[in-house]
Amino acid sequence: MDVWMTWTKRKTKCKYCEQPIITATPMVTGRLYKKAAGKNISLRFYWHPQCWLEQGINYLSLHPYTATGRGRKKLGLEPAAKRQRYLLLRRHAALTQRIWRIKEGKGFPDNVLKIIGLEAGQKELAAQIELVGGIPKKWKR
Repeated sequence: MDVWMTWTKRKTKCKYCEQPIITATPMVTGRLYKKAAGKNISLRFYWHPQCWLEQGINYLSLHPYTATGRGRKKLGLEPAAKRQRYLLLRRHAALTQRIWRIKEGKGFPDNVLKIIGLEAGQKELAAQIELVGGIPKKWKR
């Protein structure tokens, strides 16, 4: 949704308080783009500046601030297991890189057996990684 402030060019109704917004006074305008039944629809909303602010404050009072940690959640592994997991993930990434390089090369159809062997190695590593903290979520796609 795009939201901006402008001057009222004609009399319109406030979306929040349902009272008219008089011509030549400040107002907040919002535009929402939607796709419905294969068509692009543009919806416009108008508010008094005070009503728009009050609506935002009401929303925030209904949805209080909760502090959350930033970034990925930690697995909670001990240092030895964390190091083992890191090394396994690194080996898996190296195999992935080798597969990409073989596929980019000129002799790709001739190297199918190499790729199959590398993919089998990846599956073995995935099984080992599963034992040390589980496989990454993006691998499950």
